[in-house]
Amino acid sequence: GDFGSLRNLEALEYECFRMIMNGSKICIGDQMHPRGALDKDVYKRIGQVYAHIEEREPWCVASKKQADIGIFMTNEPTKKGLTAHEGALRMMLELHHQFDFIDCTDDLNKYQLIILPDNAKVDAAMEEKLSAYLKQGGKLIASYLSGFDQEVSDFVMKELGVEYVEPNPYKPSYIVLEDAFRGDLPALEYAMYQESVCVKGKPGSEILAKEGRPYFNRTYDRFCSHRHFPFECLTENDSIVRNGNVIYLANQVFSEYIELGVRLNRDIVEKCIDLLLDKPLLRSNLPASAEVTYRTQKDRTIVHLLHYIAEKKSRRMTVVDTKLPIIDIQMQIRCEKAPQRVYLAPTMEELDFEYKEGYVSVTIPKLIGHGMVVIE
Repeated sequence: GDFGSLRNLEALEYECFRMIMNGSKICIGDQMHPRGALDKDVYKRIGQVYAHIEEREPWCVASKKQADIGIFMTNEPTKKGLTAHEGALRMMLELHHQFDFIDCTDDLNKYQLIILPDNAKVDAAMEEKLSAYLKQGGKLIASYLSGFDQEVSDFVMKELGVEYVEPNPYKPSYIVLEDAFRGDLPALEYAMYQESVCVKGKPGSEILAKEGRPYFNRTYDRFCSHRHFPFECLTENDSIVRNGNVIYLANQVFSEYIELGVRLNRDIVEKCIDLLLDKPLLRSNLPASAEVTYRTQKDRTIVHLLHYIAEKKSRRMTVVDTKLPIIDIQMQIRCEKAPQRVYLAPTMEELDFEYKEGYVSVTIPKLIGHGMVVIE
């Protein structure tokens, strides 16, 4: 929106629906002409969207966000530190997990799982807090330098179940997933493109993936292919190690995902979460392009669903002008007791449901743009 342009209706809907599903109020600003004249077409469009918001307000006011996962914010105000957070944000949105960003002052026991993404080095106080959380049955995923001391000389957290060897001399390195962990992923030696560390699982730990190396690093005097040498062999090191309720990954899975978009990184994190998170708030067959939030309001559970398509249609702008419908959405929503009714808001369409083992199972026939599943 600028002088002489009008915000796409779909873009304005997307932004405003995204605000309410995350508990925010909405303020749409108009850039007023120097003459002080209001543009009727601009306010007609704002009115269109506000009308949709108004009919959804009864299920939004005083609602509270619920989350399974706490993502630890590092104290590094650097682009590198923030890149890992952005990668974790993107993954959790696409995997539809409910999460908060937290720091050392937060109550860790609110969460089933804590994630330390890539650069979450810990001090003595945080190590003590995380250790207490794990002793009480908490779950943890840490990657790359997370769990190290501030000088990156060794791991502070012994619960990771790994021994530090050295910075990995190869970039990229390779990762070979163990068959039981790999599941339905192709049996390849996968390139991991960013810096990593060499570690070995301690006795009693479970090895989920091994480290591999290329023939050489690609340099001016050792040249191969477009980008790097292929896989040569496994090393003596491990790439993913599970020690009870803790999983450690030696690679920058979160930073690499937001920088390069390699799907494998998200698949690996998803498998790690599935191993540790027993009863997530939500399960569904939604595509990664959809967004979901789980909120509560008095005796209601409200699950917001959102599906708009953002496309890089130009060199400068990511544009939202499409809302693709999704049909036959299968959802399992965690709920403490059997509900009296389940319906879609704001249409008030009643939904058939089944309640079993703490989950409400429903099928949403069709979603266009934004909708809410309400459990009362």
